[in-house]
Amino acid sequence: MRDKSDREFLKELYNGMLHSISTKEEFDSWMVKLEHGHSWQEVLREFTNSVEFHLRVQGIIDSVVGNRQKEAC
Repeated sequence: MRDKSDREFLKELYNGMLHSISTKEEFDSWMVKLEHGHSWQEVLREFTNSVEFHLRVQGIIDSVVGNRQKEAC
């Protein structure tokens, strides 16, 4: 996995976990963390604790629960 660049890692993180492209400012803020010695594991931990990630997960949960409620009717 470490044969990827930090930039590739972040792109895959955004695409895989949020299914979105970040703004340049958001992306650059994560790159700065990596450039200042944060590990991929630390960035992943911070990423999964972010508001954006929690909103994405809640949206998935709401979608699944909403669909099940419709099927039950």
